[in-house]
Amino acid sequence: MRMKVWEWVISILFMFNGSYMILNDDYQVRGHAIYPWVAYVVFCIGLAIPILAWFLRSPSRKPTKQQIESPLSKTAVGGGPNIPP
Repeated sequence: MRMKVWEWVISILFMFNGSYMILNDDYQVRGHAIYPWVAYVVFCIGLAIPILAWFLRSPSRKPTKQQIESPLSKTAVGGGPNIPP
């Protein structure tokens, strides 16, 4: 599974909170008034969390063996097989 449980929970909470504010025209957080567009941003963040989690953990994003072996790893520092005795 590519997504963790806490990512699902946070995503659902954000979407629920944003949709509640939008549907009830109750634009406030802890009693403080907020702009109406903030509710849409909260809802969009809830949608974006699972999409980003899936994309960032996709197999195509894993580094290849060539990317892991950088040229710096082949230099011998402090002695090694590349330095003659």
